[in-house]
Amino acid sequence: MPTEHPDILIYDSLRCHLVSNNPIIIISYGYPFAAPSRLCPYLRDRTAYFLMGNWWSLRDTAFLKTSLALLTFFKHTYTKHTFIYLTNEPEESHILNGLGIDNLFCNQNAFIDERIFRIDPGQEKKYDAVYTARPESFKRHLLAKELNNWLLLYHQDQTKIPQETRYINMLQRKMPQMIRGNNIGEQQTYVKLTPPQMTAYYNQSRVGLCLSDIEGSNYSTTEYMLCGLPVVSTENIGGRNCYLDQDIARIVSPDARAVKQGVDELIAAAIPGNVVRKRTLIKMHRHRQNFIRYIQGIYASHDSNRDFSSEWDDVFVNKMHRYPANAETFLKGHGLV
Repeated sequence: MPTEHPDILIYDSLRCHLVSNNPIIIISYGYPFAAPSRLCPYLRDRTAYFLMGNWWSLRDTAFLKTSLALLTFFKHTYTKHTFIYLTNEPEESHILNGLGIDNLFCNQNAFIDERIFRIDPGQEKKYDAVYTARPESFKRHLLAKELNNWLLLYHQDQTKIPQETRYINMLQRKMPQMIRGNNIGEQQTYVKLTPPQMTAYYNQSRVGLCLSDIEGSNYSTTEYMLCGLPVVSTENIGGRNCYLDQDIARIVSPDARAVKQGVDELIAAAIPGNVVRKRTLIKMHRHRQNFIRYIQGIYASHDSNRDFSSEWDDVFVNKMHRYPANAETFLKGHGLV
């Protein structure tokens, strides 16, 4: 039996949400074992289920290998706990099924709150495209260099301010047509945008961009579409393709001219925003129903007469996670310790 866990893919923010307190079911996002590493010790002697969403692709061999090493440790250490991966694309489930590992294909973007991201017909279209992406090279911002004007939205990591600032300044030098939505005034001071501000910017844009080649499912993909924007995405793995189809999106090669062509095609197509939103909501609903059925199956295994579908509206929160200060706060708040 392992005596200590691998020290990778654990030290991450605690992002979790209680689905049920009897039986105990906890859902979390980020690195798979970031939440279990904090919560399992308190629940060691109790039956508990951990539904673990990933913000990276399990098709990344190195990521998968480390995650499976952690799974081995946790299964041996916490024998009363069940660990279930929430996968973002069928290919991830195929890999885990082949290894005999519990998983549910339930794309993370299904849990975005459609009441937050909405179409606002009163907003004037100002930008050909919008790209919500952290200031890191894997997001491949320079693939937008052929666009006439486009809007960058991002969240600043307080631990990486100098390098992120240098990166954004580099982008601005190479793409003067890029507008920084988070930066105001002559000093271009960074401001963290609220969801309503993000929604307003989306509604001022014509097309949403997703330009990375690998990551998780990419929340912004679905945020765009809930606001009525068609999407130009590069070829990728990770899960965002679950919400894209030829009628409301273009999946293009990682080439700036191909990105420009995709944006121009979608602008010319003038797809009604409500068509984009409705198609997205239908796909989200299917994943939510899969999730509800899975939780109902756990209830059934405990001979519970509860109906999870009737509880859904009370359980649901945006993205199905919150940021508790620490494990004790979370568990005490739900009467679990």
